[in-house]
Amino acid sequence: MAGDGERTNNLSRTFKYLFATQFLSRGIPFIFNSWIVRHLTEEDYALYAVQFHLFVTCILFLSREGFRRACMRAEIKCDGGSAGENASRLLKVAWMTVPFGIVLTVAACILVFWWQELSYSNPYGQAILINGFACILELFAEPLYILSQNMLLLRLRLIAETAATLARCMTTYNLIVKQPDMEKGIVFALSQAAYGACLFVCYWGYFLLLRVVNSFDLFPFRVGYIMNYDRQLSNMCTLFTLQSFRKLILQEGEKMVLVWLDTPYNQAVYGLVDKLGSLVVRLIFLPFEESSYATFARCIIVEKDEGCKSGGNSKPDIITPRLYLDQGFGEEKGNGNEKMAICESLHGVRVMESFDDTALISSSRAFEEQKFQGWTPFWPSKGAD
Repeated sequence: MAGDGERTNNLSRTFKYLFATQFLSRGIPFIFNSWIVRHLTEEDYALYAVQFHLFVTCILFLSREGFRRACMRAEIKCDGGSAGENASRLLKVAWMTVPFGIVLTVAACILVFWWQELSYSNPYGQAILINGFACILELFAEPLYILSQNMLLLRLRLIAETAATLARCMTTYNLIVKQPDMEKGIVFALSQAAYGACLFVCYWGYFLLLRVVNSFDLFPFRVGYIMNYDRQLSNMCTLFTLQSFRKLILQEGEKMVLVWLDTPYNQAVYGLVDKLGSLVVRLIFLPFEESSYATFARCIIVEKDEGCKSGGNSKPDIITPRLYLDQGFGEEKGNGNEKMAICESLHGVRVMESFDDTALISSSRAFEEQKFQGWTPFWPSKGAD
């Protein structure tokens, strides 16, 4: 019974912080987007909402998703070692995200330069390089993010992501207002670099200044010591990373098709509908999923550490949030005309007049159906029936 109460407390505490994190990191950009969309053309908004977002997401998701999932299952408290030894053992694997991510970043930049036939003097090419640098900054903070999540330092994540989101929005605002002649692709890339730099400073500043873990243990690169890593955890990271390729295609496949085949106009329509239609899911139900995942991983570790088998009473605490999550997707569907009215009030009449009514409503309905059926939507061209 005590274990069930502790499980419930951990779940509620984790959900509380994750909900606050999602509310601030999603709510602030949502308010900011309702301003920025009034000051951009369709081509610029397609860059901001689809093309650069897809580029950054592909690099970061493939680089770190597998490590994040696997390291949450790390049994760092089962051998009775000190906190420093446990952290060092975890970080030996977590640091693998950095070289792997750098290789993916370089490969992605080369692919974009080859595909678009860009040169280094091209503003779009410069924006791609800056976005790549921003990804590397985030990846250097990733080992400490994994460590903080494993230690359930949720307040640190709340502060870091909120500060980084504010830094990105304020950088974009200042550059658009004070440097109106600057290429918008460069503006968006610099704002992403500000986001990555803020995450880097927050995580490294916390662990180095507060000394939660000995700074010597944060760099487990000593000769003859680095090869003594957790091979089972490393193999699990490899397995989850391979699975992340399929998950990325399912999650971002429609954006890939849009960038590859469709026009900037339709990309902008999709970006506008996507940011509005997915707000509720990301704001409310994503914390349920993450908190239940973290709590489940912690429970498995505790039960293994105590040498006990998983009891039946612990299952409802873990499964119930996931059931709410599944039911919540059904409540997200809404009438296309209602969504268009919401868009009009949020983004202004001028923006909505530039988007054809049929295209917007069709995009909204296709976006809803592809969430449930998994097919890639066709975004009708301007003036289509």
